[in-house]
Amino acid sequence: MTFPLVPRYRFIVVSLVLVMALLLSSSDVPGGPQVEVPPHGLGAEEVSGLEGGFNAEATEAYRDFARVVNDSVGDWGVAVYDRRDSEAVVKRGHDRSFRMQSVVKILIALEALSVGVSESDVSEMLSTSHDHEASRMWYEAGSDEIVRRWADSLELHDTRPPDDPMWWGHTETTASDLVTLLRFLVGDGFDDHHGEVIVRAMRDTTRTGEDGFDQYFGVPVGMADLGWAVKQGWACCSDSYRALNSVGFVGPDHRFVVVIQARWPEESLDWDEGRAEIDSVATHLGRLLEAIA
Repeated sequence: MTFPLVPRYRFIVVSLVLVMALLLSSSDVPGGPQVEVPPHGLGAEEVSGLEGGFNAEATEAYRDFARVVNDSVGDWGVAVYDRRDSEAVVKRGHDRSFRMQSVVKILIALEALSVGVSESDVSEMLSTSHDHEASRMWYEAGSDEIVRRWADSLELHDTRPPDDPMWWGHTETTASDLVTLLRFLVGDGFDDHHGEVIVRAMRDTTRTGEDGFDQYFGVPVGMADLGWAVKQGWACCSDSYRALNSVGFVGPDHRFVVVIQARWPEESLDWDEGRAEIDSVATHLGRLLEAIA
């Protein structure tokens, strides 16, 4: 024979069930060091990088990175991939579309090399981010068809050419697609190609670009001690945004692929403030990579 629970005891039973559920959910799980529950403000996308189980130092660096991004008025697309362990380390806004700006010069370089442009010309175009040379190669090698060909070849599903072929910097892509492109340059799962020429030029990125802009922001600042090869991008303000992109390789044997894309409403900050934010993001990510290396 059963008796209905009076409200007071029903409350006690429900409370006990909830307590047991919490205890079970917080128990140790095999598979590496566990981390604390992320603080309020980190959603599912931000937490994705924690799934592998960071140590305490890496977790603190990750939280600092997320705090800068959460406090920013800008949009961010960030992805870090560990080539040695074949796994994503950080993903934040990785499927959000951004204009490539001068990062599209990697695609221009690939096509220019394939049609016989000299390695020295391509290398200088990349390392100094030379706009006039990029424009010459863009038109000689096929204009917006360059983007279509490489997007199809590498299955860059979210990369598309600019609406107006005159503006190669308006080519759109995501951090995820850039990880695929960068992995291609170092031969991850692909045949031999001209990637070595491009990566060497990225390693030789000059302090000042051909247009006078200081190219040392993001990865070269925040990960300076880890060793890097980068392609930088910057632009303002055709779409009412100020943008900075810092993408490339970090660590011995190009272990980590790092993509940091950022854009802010043009009136919300100046170049120095934008550089300070992307430098801070790169610095915290650099701390994270040092902690897990």
